[in-house]
Amino acid sequence: MKIGIVGPVSSGKTTFTEKMLDTLTNSCVIHADDYFYPFEVIQQKKTDYDQPDAIDVKLLYDHIKILSSGKNLLCAPKYSFDAHESVWNHTIESKEHIIIEGHMCVFLLDPSFFDLIIYIDTHDFECFQRRIKRIRDETNVVEQHFTKTLPAQKKYVEPQREHATLCVNSFEHFVFICYILFLLGK
Repeated sequence: MKIGIVGPVSSGKTTFTEKMLDTLTNSCVIHADDYFYPFEVIQQKKTDYDQPDAIDVKLLYDHIKILSSGKNLLCAPKYSFDAHESVWNHTIESKEHIIIEGHMCVFLLDPSFFDLIIYIDTHDFECFQRRIKRIRDETNVVEQHFTKTLPAQKKYVEPQREHATLCVNSFEHFVFICYILFLLGK
């Protein structure tokens, strides 16, 4: 089963995914963020991290297909935002449930690709506050949020909500949804 976890930047997708892994034990995760092109390529393409063409979608798709076939990924990328490039030393073991987590993964891969789509619907201001806490340069975060992240969210991320099987708008629902997913895994 392929499960997509989508939602705005800093909405809690990774936290939700980690809680799902605790409950749905026969699962593996592939993070779409790990498929960002190196920063130099993103600059050459005249794009940014909030745009779909910043992600190597073909490689992401190919890796999901490998995991879906029951094979392990022995050399998967792990993107470093500090180094602005991927480190290729990550192994992902194929499991019954493949969780694909990323703010645009449904947009990038097509809704029909997934068996279940969960949209993390966190208020813009809360996402913005979380992002400021994560990044040291608050001035850059404010400018980037309003000029790049928020417009891209409206264009690419929020339309994914209409394809969601489940829409989570608060962390209080984690236990309930994890329980449902656990039942699906039985």
